[in-house]
Amino acid sequence: MQTDRLDQEALAAAVPSWVPQVRFLAETDSTNLDALRWASEGAREGCLVVADYQRAGRGRLGRSWFAPPGTCLLFTLILRPRIDASHLGLINLAAAVALCEALADQEVESSIKWPNDVNLADRKVAGVLSEHD
Repeated sequence: MQTDRLDQEALAAAVPSWVPQVRFLAETDSTNLDALRWASEGAREGCLVVADYQRAGRGRLGRSWFAPPGTCLLFTLILRPRIDASHLGLINLAAAVALCEALADQEVESSIKWPNDVNLADRKVAGVLSEHD
């Protein structure tokens, strides 16, 4: 299957101004692991890790997440929420709702499959996974 490689220049132009820094990776084990390492090194809130391919991506409940290179946008955003740990699960839901609202702004109908997937026409188009150290 022919795929387009991550266009770093186009993606960088689309990143909002509140994102202080972006790390683009052609290939990685997991953007979440890269972001956890970067966060432990002091990366600021809002820093973003973007990859074209993950060799060992993970989903909810430790499930593996695989997508061939060039077929999807894989990223992890570093957040440092100042909320009680018992409410951290709400971050997944808030991210899924925000994505559905952004799609609605583009007149694309989507839905949330509890607790962390966004669907278009009953097909998964996004998964949200929150992790913390």
